[in-house]
Amino acid sequence: MQVVMRAVEVARTSLADVPEPRLAVVTRGPRAALTDRLERALPGAVVVPLDLEDGMDAVHLALAAGRPWDLVLDVAGGKGAAHRWPVHLHHVRRGGAVAVRLPGRPKPLERSVREVLAAQAAGVEAPAPGRDPRDNPERDLAALAASARDLRVEDGWLRATNEVATLAKVPELEADAFLSGRADARVLATLPGVRFASRAVVRSSGEVRLPTEIDAPPMSLREYDDVTCLGRQAAYAGAQHGGFVLPESYRHPFKRRLRNVAFAEWAPRFVREPEPATAQLDGAYFLLDSYVRGHFGHALTDQLGHLWGWRPALERHPELRALVFAKPGEPLAEWELALLEAGGVPRDRVEVRHEPTRVGTLLCTSPMFGMPAYVHPSIATTYAVVGSGLADRAAPGLPGPLRVFCSRRPGKRTCHNASEVEDLFAGHGFTVVYPEDHPLPEQVRLVREAEVVAGFAGSGMFQIALAGGPKHVVLVGSESYTASNEYLISSVVGHRLDLVLCRPDVPRTERRFDNASYQSDFTYDDTREGVFLRGVLDAL
Repeated sequence: MQVVMRAVEVARTSLADVPEPRLAVVTRGPRAALTDRLERALPGAVVVPLDLEDGMDAVHLALAAGRPWDLVLDVAGGKGAAHRWPVHLHHVRRGGAVAVRLPGRPKPLERSVREVLAAQAAGVEAPAPGRDPRDNPERDLAALAASARDLRVEDGWLRATNEVATLAKVPELEADAFLSGRADARVLATLPGVRFASRAVVRSSGEVRLPTEIDAPPMSLREYDDVTCLGRQAAYAGAQHGGFVLPESYRHPFKRRLRNVAFAEWAPRFVREPEPATAQLDGAYFLLDSYVRGHFGHALTDQLGHLWGWRPALERHPELRALVFAKPGEPLAEWELALLEAGGVPRDRVEVRHEPTRVGTLLCTSPMFGMPAYVHPSIATTYAVVGSGLADRAAPGLPGPLRVFCSRRPGKRTCHNASEVEDLFAGHGFTVVYPEDHPLPEQVRLVREAEVVAGFAGSGMFQIALAGGPKHVVLVGSESYTASNEYLISSVVGHRLDLVLCRPDVPRTERRFDNASYQSDFTYDDTREGVFLRGVLDAL
């Protein structure tokens, strides 16, 4: 009873000047008596109990769905209080408060408070949009130091006021449930998740770890009212709608920590709310922006991975336009427009924006291509439609070569002895081409008319997605280039895939992702992987 009475008093003092406050109460197990006392002590208040026994993920989503909060009152005690209070603080509105009852063993919580106060005293710099070189704990501490005002521990409670407006991240798998019952967003269509056997037949010169079965998550087409788009695929609902990041904002929507550099990364479950957009679009728009827009490889994987929802969205909104973003003064390339047009998006329906823009109605889809984790088999339909559409636009001419080698100019992942590799393939009847020297429809026609498509691994080979059916594909690349795009494409199209793995200049390590190794130049060794490659070529 003493805990209840003290909690009521803490709530009263925190909300003394707030009319009709919104209060979330985090408990461990049912605490009906506390909820009842709070409702009687705070006439007109909305009091929402949240049970920590449901898990912190569920508590976060419930708090996100109920925003804005004037106070989050945590009486759960026990383990985890040091990790919970920052989550609660980021959930309350700017000027809102958090109050957490100290657990029986308060040292971790008290230590977290000291760390924040020390960071504030040191004047650490708050995170900003873009890439922050600090690691997650250091950056998150800097954000927490910027957010926590009047932070203190007194009379057995942690108390603080929030200084910074945030947006809650909503994970893709929980998005449909999160949107249910909302008046400002809705799920229009879904496709079930599926576990399927890869259609790719793989051989390699060295060891590779590629899944023979792929777990594709369910897909959803969603509609949002009055949201803001920032570019780089990022979109959010502002504070007037509770303040959350649209799940479609993330290229890798199933990673443990969701990131998009268009936002200021604020905490594992939050970003800082950007300044309001001044530009506005009325009407309905379909988000076809990409995290790396203008890059051919990302267009064929990330961008086309969202195109499946265009036609049902168009049926709902006959005046629908596709929304993409570019740098100021930058037009879309011809190949970008041709790609979208082949997928059913006319050029005059492509809206290009150059600044953050508030949109009246935004339609978005779950991504069917999520390298390296998954590909949804239904993307094969998109690839078939786009491939046929581009091939039909190719200029008439003589049949193309039956064997094509797609070479790669120096840049990232350069093969030091590329001419030696080209000569080897040419000696086996391959025509060496640089795909970027040809209009996109011609590139697609080359691949569709060939029986064997070879080349250096990377985006210059992604036309195999549009091949119109299974092909024999030979990839030459660095063994440290672990991207599995061509394998995922082959898994749904059915290609036979021979992988020629070469030594990189910067060896691969078993530790965390190393971009220097991933992007490393490499050398083809005719006495090593060459034995495998010559065997492949001699058997053609």
